[in-house]
Amino acid sequence: MRLRPLTCDMPKPMVPILDKPFMHHLVDLLARHGITEVIFASGYKWQIFQDYFGNGSRWNLTCRHVVEEHPLGTAGAVKGVQDQLDETFLVFNGDILTDMDLTEMVKAHRRRRAACTISLTEVEDPSIYGVVETGEDGKILNFREKPPRNEITTRWINAGVYVLEPEVLKTVPTKEKYSFERQLFPSLLAGGAAMYAFPAAGAYWLDIGSPEKYLAAHHDVLSGKIHLLLEAAVENKPGILRGEGVNIEEGALIVPPVYLGEGCRIKKGAVVGPLTTVGIGCQIEEEARVEGAVLWPYTKVGAGSHLKDCIMGAGCNVGTSCSIEPMAVVQSMSAFPEGTLIPPGTKIER
Repeated sequence: MRLRPLTCDMPKPMVPILDKPFMHHLVDLLARHGITEVIFASGYKWQIFQDYFGNGSRWNLTCRHVVEEHPLGTAGAVKGVQDQLDETFLVFNGDILTDMDLTEMVKAHRRRRAACTISLTEVEDPSIYGVVETGEDGKILNFREKPPRNEITTRWINAGVYVLEPEVLKTVPTKEKYSFERQLFPSLLAGGAAMYAFPAAGAYWLDIGSPEKYLAAHHDVLSGKIHLLLEAAVENKPGILRGEGVNIEEGALIVPPVYLGEGCRIKKGAVVGPLTTVGIGCQIEEEARVEGAVLWPYTKVGAGSHLKDCIMGAGCNVGTSCSIEPMAVVQSMSAFPEGTLIPPGTKIER
């Protein structure tokens, strides 16, 4: 719900990061680390996953799709595909953008003969996450979900990537809502299972599940904090990634770093950037300014309008002389007449 209204039309794992669904970038990561089979356990708008990923041949791996009739929680969803898990497997939360070394994580898991290995990342404020306390040997000692700030003992949190052995699913009830974080992991620990941490020190990690973090993910990609595979984009000038058929009229100003999607048009006098993502087929009219914003495909920004640090869904039509202020989030296919002002933090649903 935190990403509404963007998720009114699109499941959260499929929201775009630089014109590719978030999950596309995750599958890229899996393929780079030699993963050969991927199972999508999806519910809300599950057809979007099947239509986009198909059988996985684009990545030279096999994709399977399982549809949840009712949400079963993080562990319940994996229990539903237990019959397809006969060896060591990985589980990912559907909103974690990372470049962590999965190959090393699996090696560490096998070296320790662990039943469960949980990736950790260090954050400034662990109170909104699940804290994981470990011993010197990396063995997990305790879990604490969202501890009060005055009770924080470590800044290392559950990073939402797990390596598991099939037997850990034996105690998960069938067709019942069940959580890895709040139920299965504490139960395994209490039962003496071999559970270890994999601190992903130095890896990029971001939960994209809020508008602020989603916007930050784009800024981080453009700033080079994480490198994604962007087959259709070329960097013909430092800090300017552009797809095919981009039309930048004379007199337009592009301030890097920016991403300009295939077929977009920037008219004379417009200013785009820095830290701006302009999706496929977008059009920025004369004297408009777009800075720090994310525009999904086929959005039009009218002459003289100013968009700053906002998120616009696909196919939006912003009239002339409009102002869309920081952290405004607008659902796809929305339209605004001349002179519209959208205050900071506003969420617009059709």
